[in-house]
Amino acid sequence: MFSNDPTFLKTATGASQVVGNVVPESGLAPTLSRGPRGQVTLSFQSQDSHEKTLNRGRSEINELADRLSIRPREDIAASAHRLYKLAVQRNFTRGRRTQQVAAACLYTICRQEQKPYMLIDFSDCIQANVYLLGAVFLQLLQLLRLEAHPIISRPIDPSLYIHRFADRMNFGKSMHTVANTALRLVASMKRDWMQTGRRPAGICGAALFIASHMHGFRRKKRDIVGVVHVCEATIKKRLGEFECTPSAQLTTSEFEQWGIQYEKEQALQTSQSTGLTLAGGPSNDLDDIVKLCGGFSGGQDPPSFSKGIENLKLKAERKLQLEYRKEAAEIASELDTKENPPAVRVVTKENIHTCPDLSEIDDAEIDQYLHTSDEIRVKEQLWNQMNAEYLNSQPQLEQGGSGKDGKGKSRKRRNRNSTGEKYSADTASEATHKMLASKRLSSKINYTALQELFDETPEDAQKKKKSAETAAPSVKSSREKGKKKTRRKAILAEEADDADDARFLASSGLGFGMPLKDTLTKKRVRFS
Repeated sequence: MFSNDPTFLKTATGASQVVGNVVPESGLAPTLSRGPRGQVTLSFQSQDSHEKTLNRGRSEINELADRLSIRPREDIAASAHRLYKLAVQRNFTRGRRTQQVAAACLYTICRQEQKPYMLIDFSDCIQANVYLLGAVFLQLLQLLRLEAHPIISRPIDPSLYIHRFADRMNFGKSMHTVANTALRLVASMKRDWMQTGRRPAGICGAALFIASHMHGFRRKKRDIVGVVHVCEATIKKRLGEFECTPSAQLTTSEFEQWGIQYEKEQALQTSQSTGLTLAGGPSNDLDDIVKLCGGFSGGQDPPSFSKGIENLKLKAERKLQLEYRKEAAEIASELDTKENPPAVRVVTKENIHTCPDLSEIDDAEIDQYLHTSDEIRVKEQLWNQMNAEYLNSQPQLEQGGSGKDGKGKSRKRRNRNSTGEKYSADTASEATHKMLASKRLSSKINYTALQELFDETPEDAQKKKKSAETAAPSVKSSREKGKKKTRRKAILAEEADDADDARFLASSGLGFGMPLKDTLTKKRVRFS
């Protein structure tokens, strides 16, 4: 029998005590139980398996939040546990690991609160495949009807991860300076449409690599790879794309001035903005749109815009070709009317195919199909007018040049089965000597040893042993030479990598009147 009114009980000392146990929201009630040998232990017992599942999910979420140092921990963990409760109610946890479902719930809240954590961070924390975890995340979004939510469907801003990555690269007191430069580089990349269709980790890695070398920190690409979780080739591609942008033409001082001016313009636009309304969607603040697209002015044209221009150019060229053909037809008709040539019957391919046999056509009818001298001249003029540009671009051929006489040099075919190559011998040694004299099989064969194969004496055998003994050290020396070559190649590769990383150092002249594009190609070392 349950009652909301508490009951009290008198103890042996006369004190009042509440009857019963306090059960918290988690459903875990502490109870005293006797263990082996009469030991009294304090244990926690849950009410049912449903409560056990929820408590296990809460503990996994709290553990993940502690490992990744997510702040504020309590609020984020509570929100993720509410999503986990919904997943348990809809039987989403059946057939899936508790760690994966808890990580997907926590990552969803991090995306909602715009926390700088990627899905690969959660996969590293729980030691699971990132693609398997991504599949669980997408299935959870479909279950909760969140796949069309603007927070989830909107692309992630790369500038969200800059400070977290910069903090892990040990810049010391200059961390905020390098991070601000990297943020300006990311804004420049956004305006030049480098963000479109690319992962934010690659953009952040390229921006941090350039910013670290601009401020005199010697960081190699392999150091950035361990922080942003992308391969070295991806960073090289992003750096090569940045080299083709207009921002690469600026020096370091000019780039910093542009960044300050850009921030002032964005602050002015956000202060004067009253909000925009997208077609078929809710009203969005102008600040969010500017952060997403990187601004409304400057930068290169988007790829879709450039493709549209190319299509328009192709259509214009086709129209010009049609106009040229119409003009050529008009010129031909005018020439025909002036000269009044005899009427010529036009024969199409259909007419030719309809004829069962060409022998039925008379010779007089065939003569009508052939062009006269006037028609040949008119057709030649028409062809010259239509292809005037091609004729002017081609060099004039010299008359009487080589290759016009129609006489080519005949190549003499080599008869492999000629009688001169054949040889006959009475003994095997004689045949071997003749074969070695006529053919050189390989440069690695010792032909002198083969010649002495059939005429070997004890003295020759001793000489053979001595030569083998002397050849053994030579083989060892050749192996040592090969090892030295590989060492030299490794040293040269390290020097090339150092030169690749050193071209952005301030001491090498970056920012002192030299554009960023020239510094990218300095010492003939490029990113791509």
